[in-house]
Amino acid sequence: MLPLLLLVGLGPTVMWKQASPAEVVRQLRWVLLASVVAGGLWPLTMGAWRPLTALSLMLGSWILLTAALDIRKRLAGRQPLATRVRRVLRPSFLGMHLAHVGLAMVVIAIAMVNTYEVERDVRMEPGETTAAAGFTFTLLRMEEVRGPNYDADQAVVAVTRDGRPVATLLPQRRYYDTQPQNPMHQASLHRAATRDVYVSLGERLVGDAWSFRLYYKPYMAWMWSGALLLSLGGLLAACDKRYRLARRREREPAPAVEGNREVTAS
Repeated sequence: MLPLLLLVGLGPTVMWKQASPAEVVRQLRWVLLASVVAGGLWPLTMGAWRPLTALSLMLGSWILLTAALDIRKRLAGRQPLATRVRRVLRPSFLGMHLAHVGLAMVVIAIAMVNTYEVERDVRMEPGETTAAAGFTFTLLRMEEVRGPNYDADQAVVAVTRDGRPVATLLPQRRYYDTQPQNPMHQASLHRAATRDVYVSLGERLVGDAWSFRLYYKPYMAWMWSGALLLSLGGLLAACDKRYRLARRREREPAPAVEGNREVTAS
């Protein structure tokens, strides 16, 4: 995928069969440099630097920056501002770049999750605290709750970071009325722009102890948002008026040809 990601950023800025390599390098050298710097420094904000992660983030940054450059070029010029904005909002152009931005977000999210996700199985009793991925998880209490068609054991887990409260999570182990012998686990999730933290309640252990699974997944919101942008971009591009006109011309009958005709005898 890595060569393809390089071409995704290169394609919109290069005139097909007309651009020279020297001109392409001149136009994109600062974008390439900015992508290398952004991708190289970004992993340091996560606490560890990995070569493949940095390369993936460089390519994600490359796609985002080349899309921004292409939009800037469309908005530049001496034409009236309304005309330039209409050029950017053309469905095929806007759809292409929405899809490119969505792809970049998915690539960045995959690199981050594969490198920095944390998953821990822990044992906790009420009042006990454990740490994972810079967050502190405290089991405040266990309680029994009644849902619309199930009973549940519910944990009340306080999540903090650097002493500041983040969320109170309520993972459950549900016993449905129709199948009480097969409990279902309902994880509790707290989502932010650059990370997801969630807790899953497991089995009851000896005494008041329970097993828990703690998850930290960075940039998961980028993955879902990127997938939505990919779909929206494809839909917008397919709705461009030029494709409807081409389809209409295909359906129209061909004009009659005057002149010589072939006569076939049967």
